[in-house]
Amino acid sequence: MLFMKQSVNVLTAQGYRLTKPRLQVLAVLKQLKQPVAVKVIYQRLKKQGIDLVSIYRALDLFVSLGFVFAEIFGKDKRYYLADQPHHHISCFKCRKVACLPCQHNFSKIKGFKKVSHQLVLTGLCQACS
Repeated sequence: MLFMKQSVNVLTAQGYRLTKPRLQVLAVLKQLKQPVAVKVIYQRLKKQGIDLVSIYRALDLFVSLGFVFAEIFGKDKRYYLADQPHHHISCFKCRKVACLPCQHNFSKIKGFKKVSHQLVLTGLCQACS
C-alpha cells in the first residue's frame, strides 16, 4: 500500500492526472508483487477497457518518474513497482522469481546522470533442485 500512495503522490506532485489507466496499471503492479510483462498487465485490464497503448504510456511515465523499474527476462521486458531498483533471480525451470538487494552506487561516474543497470540472474530454485 505504501508504494501505491508514494507513486500517486509522485504523479500528482509532478502535475500528472490520476487517470483510470494509470491507477489500474499501478494496482496490477502492486497486486502481483513481482516483475510482470505488459501482456500480463493487459490480460488483467482489457476487461476494464484499458488498451495496450495506455498501458505502455503509463509504464513509460512511471519508469521516467522512478517508481516503476524495468528488467529484461529472456525476450520479455518486465516491470515492477518499488521504492528503489533491485535485482531478481529467476528459476529457469519453474520461473519462480526472488528479489535481491542492489548495492551498486553509480553516483560518482563522471559525465553521466541517472545511470541505470541490469543484472540477469538465473538458477535452479530449491524446490526444483
